[in-house]
Amino acid sequence: MLRLQAFHAAALSLVVLHLAHTHANAGQADVIEPVSMEIARRLAVPGEAGPMVADHELRAFELVRRFYDERTFAPAWTDPNGPRPYVMQLVETVRASGREGLDPADYHATTLTQLLSDLGKGASPGGEATAAERAAIELLATDAYFTYAAHALVGRHDDGLHQNELAAEGLEDPVAYLESAVRSHGVFASLTKLLPRTQAYRQLAQALAVYRRVDSEQSWLEVPPGRSMQLGNRDVRVPILRARLAAEPGAARADEESNFPQWFDGQLDLAVRDFQRRHGLEADGVVGPGTLAALNTSAARRAQQIALNMERWRRLARDLGERHIFVNIAGAELDLVSDGVADIHMRVVVGSVRWQTPILSSEITHFVVNPFWNVPRSIAVRTILPNIQTDEEYLSSKGFRVYELEIPSDELDMETIAWEELGPGHFPYRLRQDPGPENALGRMKFVFPNRFDVYLHDTPVQGAFVDSVRTRSHGCVRVEKPLDLAQWLISGAEGWSRTRLLQAIASSDRSTVHLDASVPVHLAYLTAWIDDTCAVHFRRDFYGRDRRLARTLSAI
Repeated sequence: MLRLQAFHAAALSLVVLHLAHTHANAGQADVIEPVSMEIARRLAVPGEAGPMVADHELRAFELVRRFYDERTFAPAWTDPNGPRPYVMQLVETVRASGREGLDPADYHATTLTQLLSDLGKGASPGGEATAAERAAIELLATDAYFTYAAHALVGRHDDGLHQNELAAEGLEDPVAYLESAVRSHGVFASLTKLLPRTQAYRQLAQALAVYRRVDSEQSWLEVPPGRSMQLGNRDVRVPILRARLAAEPGAARADEESNFPQWFDGQLDLAVRDFQRRHGLEADGVVGPGTLAALNTSAARRAQQIALNMERWRRLARDLGERHIFVNIAGAELDLVSDGVADIHMRVVVGSVRWQTPILSSEITHFVVNPFWNVPRSIAVRTILPNIQTDEEYLSSKGFRVYELEIPSDELDMETIAWEELGPGHFPYRLRQDPGPENALGRMKFVFPNRFDVYLHDTPVQGAFVDSVRTRSHGCVRVEKPLDLAQWLISGAEGWSRTRLLQAIASSDRSTVHLDASVPVHLAYLTAWIDDTCAVHFRRDFYGRDRRLARTLSAI
C-alpha cells in the first residue's frame, strides 16, 4: 500500500516536471497542466479496483493507468479547443457496438456522448473549469477503448480482460496499440480489425439486424395451440401459420393470398418443411408440439440467440488453420475446410446431455485403423457393467477383454470374476474391446491431444446419422464418413490412397497412420449460423450452454 502511494506521489511529481518543461508553449500550458494533474490525481489510488468516473467503473483500470503513466499523463482524446476528431470515431464505434451483439453500456457510450457534447459547447481557453470534465472524458474513453478491444478480440469474460489471450491473438501490448491508433487518428480502423473477419461472423451480424427489425415491427404472430396440422387439413389457424412463416427472414414463401385460406396446401407444406430443416426438426411437414414451439419462439429471443453465437465466434481463435476440421456440436455437423471453403460436409453424433461433448481446439496428429477401444472407467461402470450383470455372454459376444488396473497386466479370465458384486464404488478392472465389427469406435479413430480424452471416430451404429437429433455418444464425436475424413487428411501424402485405406481396414490389423503435418480441429457449440444459401439456422440448446452464457454475460 505504502509503495503504491509512493509510486503515485512520484508520478505526480513527474507531471509537474513535464509541465514545467512545456512552458515554452505558454499558450497551452495553462490548460494542459490542470487536466494532466487531474488525470494523475484520479489514477493515484491504492489497490487494483480503480476510481469511479462519472459513476462508471473502469474495467481496464491497469491498462488505463499504464497508458497515462507512459504519456506522463498528457491527455489523448481532448485538447484546449475541445474533443479531438478521432474521439468521435471511438464514440461512434461503441454506440454501434450493439450491431456486434455487444452492449454499448459496457463502453460508457451514453455518458461519453453527453460529456463530449457538454465539452464541445463550453470549451474555452483558460481551462481550469473544464479540467475535471476533460479528465473524465480521458479516463472513460481510454477505458472504453481497451474494454471494446478485449471484447472484440477474445470475447466478454466475467474475470477480466484476459491479457494473456489478447497476447496469444497478436495484441501483445494494448497500450502501444492504442498509442499508435491515437497518433495515426485511426481509432475506428484499429478497433474494427480486432473483430472476427470470417464470413460466418459477418453473416450473423447481418442476421442480428434483420431479426431485431422483425422484433421491432411486431410482425411475428404466435400460432395458437391445438391439434397437429399437416397437408390436407383445414384449420382456422392456417392463415396465422402462413403469416408467421412469411415473417420468418429468408424462409420459403407460403402464399398468404390463397383462395382457400384455411386449407393446408402443398405450398404451405413445403414452407413448413423448410422451416423444420432450418430449426433441426424432422422435416415431415407436420406442425406438432416441437414445430409449434419453434414457431412461437419470439424474434427477440432469436436475436439474442444470434448475439450469443457471435460471442462464441469472438472467443474462437482468429486463425483456425488454412486446412482445418470444424465440428458444430449443437448442429451435430462437421466440415472439412480448405481456404475458408468446406470441401466435405458430414453429419456427426455428439455427446448426450449426460455425456456432453466439450468445446476445444487441438490438432489431429494421426489416426488409427482397426483401433482397440480402451473403455473409460465411467463408461465401464455406468453403461457396460449393467449389461454384463444381465447377460453372461455380453463381454465375449462384443469382443471385450478384461485386465487388472495396472499397466501392463495379463488378461484375466472373465468367467472367474463375480460381476454381480461389482459396482461404481468397486470396479478394479480395465476393459478393452478388440478391433472388429462390434467395436464401438468402428474401423477408424482420429486422435488429437486434449484433456477430455475425446476423439473423432467411426461407429458400427450407422442408423443414428439419419436422425434430426444426434446427441447419443459418451462425449466423443462419431463421424458419418470416416473414410472420406481419412482420405482428406492424407491427401497429398505419398503412398496412401483410398484403395490402400480400404485394404488396411479389410486386413483387420491395427495400424497407425501419422500425418505429414498436423491438422487443426475445432469443436464449437453454435446454436445459430448461416448456411451457404444464406438461410439462417437455429438449433435447440440441448446442453443449456446458451442459457449459462447469457447469464454470465448479463452479470458482467
